[in-house]
Amino acid sequence: SRQGQHKRVEPYWEYWLMSFLLAAVAGQSAVGDAWVALNTSLLTSDTTTVTMTSAAATEPWSNFQDLMLISYGRDKYTGAIGHLICKLNTGSTYRTADFSGDGASATSNRYTDSGIRVAIVPRDTADAGEYGVGITIFSDINDTAKYTTGLTFAGCDQDGAGQVAQLTGVWESTAAVTSMSIVSATEAADVADESRFDLFGLRAA
Repeated sequence: SRQGQHKRVEPYWEYWLMSFLLAAVAGQSAVGDAWVALNTSLLTSDTTTVTMTSAAATEPWSNFQDLMLISYGRDKYTGAIGHLICKLNTGSTYRTADFSGDGASATSNRYTDSGIRVAIVPRDTADAGEYGVGITIFSDINDTAKYTTGLTFAGCDQDGAGQVAQLTGVWESTAAVTSMSIVSATEAADVADESRFDLFGLRAA
């Protein structure tokens, strides 16, 4: 037998994520009505802040245990690859841990933050068609005994200099989540035209 050969074990989340993405259709329920499309925003111009609220959703967020945000965007800052962040209820106290790599090396960090990181994005100097993606799960958004945690899988390319990452952010508040404000992590920069954000709710079992 060949040395070093092993069987790859697929992470559970890959199966879950693929089943969701194949089933989800904007404006319709997905995966046996467990996931429900709640809010969507497709930018038609550069925008400082993208806002989603429970009040404007197809159903109140209080009906759901978790939320999933799909982010597809870029920002208008000039420079290296950046991030989009999400402020919950306009809250300001967050902690982040991340693990990222560019195909040649990998790094991990932890730090205080100004929001939960929801996408890695190319900057304004990148080719016009390049956008980054992130998929974020916000857990137990209505449990007022817990802080809200967001887990993000993200990646993008910027003219051949790509990056992928897994990031975890904690909002240090026990308030139920009723709104999201998505901005560039470089807050002087706008979120770029044609960026898109779709929010889904997961009902309790």
